[in-house]
Amino acid sequence: MIKKFLSLLLAVCLCCTLAGAAFAESDGELTEIDFMYMSSTWKPIVFGDDPVTQAFMDNTGVKLITSAPSGDWKAVANVMLASGDYPSMMHIDHGTVFNKFVDAGALLPIDELAKEYGYTNIIDGSTIPEEVIKVRTSADGHLYMVPNWFSEDGFGSVGQAVSVRNDLYAEAGNPELKTVDDLYAWLETLRDQKLTYEGVKVWPLYVSFTDTNMIGNVANMWGSQICRNMYYNEETQRVESILRNDTLVQALTFLNKCYNNGILDPEALTFDSSQQTEAYNQGKYAVIMDWFWNMWTADSALSQVNPDVYYKCIPVPAGYADVHPYFGYNHRAGSSGVVITKNCKDPEAAIRFISFILSEQGQILEFYGIEGETCEMRDGVPYLMDGVYEAKLADWQGYALKTGVRVFDVMNSQKYNWERRQEDESRQRDRQMATDCSFNATMLMSLNVDSATIEGILDAEMNAALPSELTKIIIAEDAGQIPAMVNSLLEKYEANGLSDLENEWTRQYKVMMENMN
Repeated sequence: MIKKFLSLLLAVCLCCTLAGAAFAESDGELTEIDFMYMSSTWKPIVFGDDPVTQAFMDNTGVKLITSAPSGDWKAVANVMLASGDYPSMMHIDHGTVFNKFVDAGALLPIDELAKEYGYTNIIDGSTIPEEVIKVRTSADGHLYMVPNWFSEDGFGSVGQAVSVRNDLYAEAGNPELKTVDDLYAWLETLRDQKLTYEGVKVWPLYVSFTDTNMIGNVANMWGSQICRNMYYNEETQRVESILRNDTLVQALTFLNKCYNNGILDPEALTFDSSQQTEAYNQGKYAVIMDWFWNMWTADSALSQVNPDVYYKCIPVPAGYADVHPYFGYNHRAGSSGVVITKNCKDPEAAIRFISFILSEQGQILEFYGIEGETCEMRDGVPYLMDGVYEAKLADWQGYALKTGVRVFDVMNSQKYNWERRQEDESRQRDRQMATDCSFNATMLMSLNVDSATIEGILDAEMNAALPSELTKIIIAEDAGQIPAMVNSLLEKYEANGLSDLENEWTRQYKVMMENMN
């Protein structure tokens, strides 16, 4: 017991040296708060079983009693709402279920608690960026959720990019692919070379249709800003379906041309994620349009055969020479966060805990752990120690449970993201390249339509059906029919209430715009 006590005392002292936040250590009395991981059921941990959560307890006097619902968490949430029986704190997705808790009056306003108890670092812009606070503010003017994985610039939340197999790109003289036409010309050359690698046919192009947003990303090469099959139309000042955006026809025509001319792998249309990973690991494609970190997994496999064969991001070709191309989007407000319910018996303790986690001291603990054990200071900046970064990559969950590094993972700021500083130069370059081709889609990503409404049902149906429906267009024999086929889809969904769905998207968007202003 003495050894354990000394170890815990050391952990607290060490973590306190990492930052200057003025949080008093606990006097030994702990306030227990029940905390449920609603939409992240794989995360529950036992507070105090690792050095980091022990430090959280020692600095806040709060111990979380964590749990997760069994079965469908959305169904469990509905039962909670009907009965009024819910935990004191929850980690939950920002979406329709969260909105139901807000509408039911089940949540305490974070902004009011922060003011009442003096934990203003939560709302003064020093921790959570003002833009994020405004986007996450509900229609009644209150902030009910502390977001997770929020960011000021979107650098850490991007990932969609155009990647090339470096050896093939270098052999071609590192061609400058400024436009889609430039890209297509090179793809034709690759096709005519009839390449193989380690006995496997190399296809010129792969587009990840396992990601339902990828066709929209391809359309963004023509200058649009489509996200989640929707975009904000500056002319109409409405949020509209991807089916109304002219760049969709351009994207489908390009992909159709690639398919019919032996450039796009036909198997790509039906791949699941495991098949995709296997193909990447084989170096089967010269050009890949997908999340760039999927290439890192492939690089690890490819390097075992030939270290000169790997994937890297390139600038996104433009659909036309005079447009700024995009390929992905960044989301600065995160997709989930932490809430405090009206059933919380000690809201001061809850908001105190949140305030500490969001402080520099709390964020350093979360991302880096304890100095001397998992991190070290270099010129006043924390770094994961040699071997820790690698161990985390090899088994992030196991290592988190053992050390506490990233174990809690529910109120994180991208500002302290451990990956960014310790990635090798090639990965940092890929991340920057993906950032350069992204746009801020925070507000679009924050639109959520109640799944119980007619509009919500249509929204879900469209998101589920569009990938296969657009794929049918990609494999059409006659490219001249593509505009008519897209228009036919549009008419179909208009007959089912698409305009009403767009009205709801627009209404929510305007509420956020009012908050921003």
